[in-house]
Amino acid sequence: MKRPLVTVAAGFVLGEVLALQYKQAAAAGFLAMPVLALALALGIAPALGALPGRAKRQRLCGDEMNLGIPSIFRGLKDNMQGRNAGKRAFLLFFALVLAGGGCGYGRSIQVKKRLDRDERAAGEFAGAKVTAAGIIVKVEYKAESVGVELENVTIRAGRRAERIEKMIVYAAGDVDMEEAAVGLKAEFRGNWILWEGPRNPGEFDFRGYYRSKGIVCRMFGEEIAITGGEALPYYNFLTRFRLWCSGILDRICLPEDSPVFKAVLLGDTSWLEPQVRSMYQRSGISHLLAVSGQHLTIIGGGLYLVLRKCGLRFKTAGIAAGMLVVSFGIMTGSSGSAMRAVVMILCLWLAAATGRSYDTLSALGLAALILLIRRPYLLFQSGFQLSFGAVLAIGGLGNWLTGMWEIEKGWQKTLTISLCVQIVITPVVLYHYYLYPLYGILLNLLVIPLISVLMYSGILGIALGSFWVQGGTAAVGAGHYILRFYERLCGTAERLPGYSLVTGRPQWWQTAVYGCVMAGILWGGTVFLRRRKIGKAAGGIALGICSYCLCFLILLPLPVKGLEVICLDVGQGDGIVLETKEGVVLVDGGSSSEKSLGDKTLEPFLKSRGRGVIEYSIVSHGGQ
Repeated sequence: MKRPLVTVAAGFVLGEVLALQYKQAAAAGFLAMPVLALALALGIAPALGALPGRAKRQRLCGDEMNLGIPSIFRGLKDNMQGRNAGKRAFLLFFALVLAGGGCGYGRSIQVKKRLDRDERAAGEFAGAKVTAAGIIVKVEYKAESVGVELENVTIRAGRRAERIEKMIVYAAGDVDMEEAAVGLKAEFRGNWILWEGPRNPGEFDFRGYYRSKGIVCRMFGEEIAITGGEALPYYNFLTRFRLWCSGILDRICLPEDSPVFKAVLLGDTSWLEPQVRSMYQRSGISHLLAVSGQHLTIIGGGLYLVLRKCGLRFKTAGIAAGMLVVSFGIMTGSSGSAMRAVVMILCLWLAAATGRSYDTLSALGLAALILLIRRPYLLFQSGFQLSFGAVLAIGGLGNWLTGMWEIEKGWQKTLTISLCVQIVITPVVLYHYYLYPLYGILLNLLVIPLISVLMYSGILGIALGSFWVQGGTAAVGAGHYILRFYERLCGTAERLPGYSLVTGRPQWWQTAVYGCVMAGILWGGTVFLRRRKIGKAAGGIALGICSYCLCFLILLPLPVKGLEVICLDVGQGDGIVLETKEGVVLVDGGSSSEKSLGDKTLEPFLKSRGRGVIEYSIVSHGGQ
């Protein structure tokens, strides 16, 4: 069977969804049946012999024309053998899906029970000042604090003690963290708070995000004491090296450039200004700020080529580049997109070193299994979905359409691949961000070719800036002009009509219908083009664009019927939203206990409903 890892990974994902989102899965189960039936039809029908290949059809037609009895029996024998092989393939497919689903369900239930147990134990101390002792596994220096992750944690308050698996401590700037290092045992004292889920529609789910990291609570540490243990040199070197590089970028870059270089090269987005982050997100190029496969390929591939030019052997250069890629992925935070890229790049180099062929989808399935076995809740995070969805679109749908449409020209292939990526990730983008960058495809065609120059400029700047500040400043000059070009490009796009559409969050049934209709149009249209022998490249691209524009309408929010009244949880205060087909009326919407209520609560809520404007605002009373 071809690509068994993909089948196992698909089953594993289905098992996770059933275990962690069983209520939503049960509610949307009947909508998933058409998608599953379509997938089986497209993937299994050829193996069952229902859609014989071209060579088989030609052979059977020839036998029928000869009308020879032995030929007829030979054709029937071949057909029966094909049916038996198809049945075996179907049974193997079914067995792998069940095996993957069982493993995914069991592993997810195990992790869910542990996190629920930790949450209950930590809930006993919520809001209290406690002492937490554990082993430091990660130290991350942020813009305004230092984040420390602890494992095997013991919480104490008075005579009461509880144990949890993992937690995170945020130490304020006045707490001395010089002695903190990975591998040491530390004891923190401070206020203990559980992560909460979203209280209003559209709000960011901090509880789900930190569950994907295996963490259920946090502490604001006021005191620290190192109680033992042994520091791990490798991890501490990566932590210190990242901090050292960050300091060099601050010295050699302009204040507005340094945060972007830190995000691109070091995976540290805590220094970015909110308006800069929002600008990249509205333009559809925010992926440039996240460490992904492109960044790792540029760094690892660049080192590999340099080592090969220096005369090192193939395997030696590959091992050195692989070690750099792994270290870079760990140093930049071990995000889902970064570690996905690490696994796939290592598979690529391992295949080349052993003389084996490399299959993108199989490597993607292996990466998904490795990440989700360790952190099942990662499946529901936007970064994971966008990263894996983009590669799935390139290696799966993109390869299939370029072959079926017989696309050979470079610009046509680039356009087709970009279109396929948009087809796959659009529901994900709308679900998590409620915005659609209308000119995102065109902007990406302009900005992506320059990302390698931006990264090499920053790397050279760090290398020279470590001993020669003027040289480092000159090296990042190229990156400075690229960033100014990005800003001007985004500014130009903002002045175009429909720059960033507020689409709201699509419902599950809308996403299911979108997938079914899109698959049906692409399959049926491609078959029609091949049978009519119409210009496959031009006709296929036109078919893809038209089907995408048509199916995009399915994801738009439905009009409100009558009057809807939503009471937002704003803490100490009122937040009442009256929504009709004609517009939105806001009553109060302020709070005396919550900060940044507009940015964190009201704006996300309105965007999730597909609303960009408040028609009327009523203030019942004045306040401070």
